[in-house]
Amino acid sequence: MDEPTKLEFSVPVGIEPLYANYAIIQSTPTEFMVTFFFNVPDINGKGTSTPKCLGQIILSPDNAHALQHALGLNLEKYFQAKNMEHHH
Repeated sequence: MDEPTKLEFSVPVGIEPLYANYAIIQSTPTEFMVTFFFNVPDINGKGTSTPKCLGQIILSPDNAHALQHALGLNLEKYFQAKNMEHHH
């Protein structure tokens, strides 16, 4: 049996990180879609704001589960470092 291919990830130099303060998660039987938004608070007092869509990521159920697991582990480490109890 062949060994799995080793993946070597790299992030291009100069890539601009994006900050999202909202996300919408949708799913079908075969995929999960996570759409990220940035919303500026209503500074004009109009009572409404329009979040800017930053992008959408589509994941297979297996990759969505792996992401859920990785986020859970990292959140636990974060809360442990802050000496905080994490409530689900």
